[in-house]
Amino acid sequence: MDLVLRALLANQGKFISGAQIAEMVDLSRTAVWKRVQSLIENGYGIDCIKKKGYRLHTLPKDRLIPEKLSLLCSHPLEFFYKPEIDSTNLWAKEVMVRYSESSLFFTDKQYAGKGRLGRQWESAPGKDIAFSLGLRMNTDVCHYYQYTVLMALAVRNILASSLQNEVKIKWPNDIYINNKKICGILTEMITEENRLKTLIIGVGININSEPKLPQATSMKMVSGQEYDRHIILSEILNTFFKMREIMDTYGFSTLYEDWKKHLMGLFQSVRIDTGKYIVEGTLEDVNEQGIAVIRNGDHVEHVYSGDLFVS
Repeated sequence: MDLVLRALLANQGKFISGAQIAEMVDLSRTAVWKRVQSLIENGYGIDCIKKKGYRLHTLPKDRLIPEKLSLLCSHPLEFFYKPEIDSTNLWAKEVMVRYSESSLFFTDKQYAGKGRLGRQWESAPGKDIAFSLGLRMNTDVCHYYQYTVLMALAVRNILASSLQNEVKIKWPNDIYINNKKICGILTEMITEENRLKTLIIGVGININSEPKLPQATSMKMVSGQEYDRHIILSEILNTFFKMREIMDTYGFSTLYEDWKKHLMGLFQSVRIDTGKYIVEGTLEDVNEQGIAVIRNGDHVEHVYSGDLFVS
């Protein structure tokens, strides 16, 4: 974390003296000056005026800035950022094996993002959000889907609020707007003796890109506007952790029922491709373990995973 940049961001648009920054970050004024010059060389717009100090007024375009995100996030997290990475989930799993704190792993360019069923999730460099949230815990593995529910509901709520549009959750872990996919979520576990020790929640959201696939959309395509990715990401994280506090205090049921209100295809005719066979019928429920309950006449089938299509 660049503490000089964080100090400038905390006072963005206002002058702050080199002496103040030096005291805040425990560096010499000369070291602060050198760091500011390096930031300017890397695309940050900073005014440097004698007897006034430094004023940050412009940030590099199409770049996520960990220091800005850390100021916007209310929950304490370790932030890991790389300009580009193959997969934030793979990166998170490598680090979380030896790291004890809950952490956020994010990038501006993910070139081998992991989707469900071995698929690849594509995101536009500098336009979209690709992150993985690594959570340390010690609980029964059966609870893992609860956190997928929390993340899906957090993403849905922030997108719905930002776009003023209906946003639906498609089982098991996708977010749709106008029947087009805008977000995918992939949850992976690190376990020990049937205990969930670390959970990795990978999320990809189309923000300012314009996906070419006819079944995909983005926030920009829905509204015609561009969005500050720092704000969207921080609001999702803040909402997720507020929901986690609610779950820890009052239980999962209330959040689960709220999630189910926004479930695509509930009580409608659906088809699920499990990869081995097709299940058709009415989607009667998705239980708290994430199992879809499909009824076809008197026959009821429980489906653990697959691709869902609404008739």
